[in-house]
Amino acid sequence: PRGGPRDGDDFYKVLGLTKDASDKDIKKAYRKKAMQWHPDKYQDLEEKAVADAKFHLVSEAHQVLSDPDKRAHYDECNQDRDCFEGNTGGDEAGERKEATKKKKRPNPGTGGG
Repeated sequence: PRGGPRDGDDFYKVLGLTKDASDKDIKKAYRKKAMQWHPDKYQDLEEKAVADAKFHLVSEAHQVLSDPDKRAHYDECNQDRDCFEGNTGGDEAGERKEATKKKKRPNPGTGGG
């Protein structure tokens, strides 16, 4: 199953990094692991399935650790799957505020005449 780290899946360990890794380190580690586990490199169906799962985990780790907000939340949750999965959707208050702004804008196509 996807959608956040599974039990024992530490995104830093998945990429072979420590918590103090720089953005450059994350990118470099991701490229190395993505090449290693790319499913197209494997012919055997079982190996291909394992590689596919690892490739997706590597990609997910990169997606989280390369985004400063997601990484901060991940670190704050201390790799707790339930905590992390419960709040990865972005800034809901900011989205509501933006939607409210859009509603208040006058419609230029209406008016008297």
